[in-house]
Amino acid sequence: MKIISNFNHCLKLAVSPLLLLILFLLPACNGPSSDAPIGTVLGRDQVNDASKPLPNEAPPDTSNGNPNSGENSSTRLGDSCHTSDPAHLCLSLKYVVYENLQAKAIVSGQEALQNLALINKTWLQCNIGFEIGEYLSVDPQKYGLSFNTSSMSELSQIRSEFDDNSTLLVVTTGAWSGSLGAGAANAWTTMPGGGTYGAILEEPVGNYPNIIAHELGHYLNLSHVSDTSDVMNPVIYQGSTQLTTNQCEMARSAASYYWKTMLR
Repeated sequence: MKIISNFNHCLKLAVSPLLLLILFLLPACNGPSSDAPIGTVLGRDQVNDASKPLPNEAPPDTSNGNPNSGENSSTRLGDSCHTSDPAHLCLSLKYVVYENLQAKAIVSGQEALQNLALINKTWLQCNIGFEIGEYLSVDPQKYGLSFNTSSMSELSQIRSEFDDNSTLLVVTTGAWSGSLGAGAANAWTTMPGGGTYGAILEEPVGNYPNIIAHELGHYLNLSHVSDTSDVMNPVIYQGSTQLTTNQCEMARSAASYYWKTMLR
């Protein structure tokens, strides 16, 4: 596959219709046990960028100056992840989903909350939580975007359109086509340190919480590890849900350094 820059992480899912049915019927985020198999492969992340050490100077401005508030649905979903525990880090997400030709969100608000619950189950190991501060169901054509994203340049357009300085961006588009669809990835995330930020997934993986949790790990400056039980393993399995103490320390440092305005 072609790698755009050293800051992008990508994920590829290549499954048959029968396997998709099996994945749908299985729990999406079960922690592994010592005597249990890790389970079904959900996807593969093929870029091997290293985590970036935190600089000594002040963090960069992560805003692109776009306070976009969406169109059809702009609302908070579910409860806040803020707690009375001063050590708990709560990060707010902007959860953007495309609408299909029937004007139906390809990831409903209820599905987004179900995904979030399982994502938070994984990240609780680090005493990190996420909330959906803003859920947007959008018609991509009204933004000059295609439902079936087809090129890397469109990923940059999507990030520029919806990124802001108060939430971490997660976007689910339609199934990818063109050169992007022919490539080896179906999820791309920009790691801290450069570019316009945002995790973008295509519809086939939009309801796989392990994959979203993995992409949020890249958002929090985590690179790949060689451990099939770890959420940051480049091949993500049904049971790839674990995080180490060192990973948690790195993620918490990145959240506090890069994403202060996303903390609640």
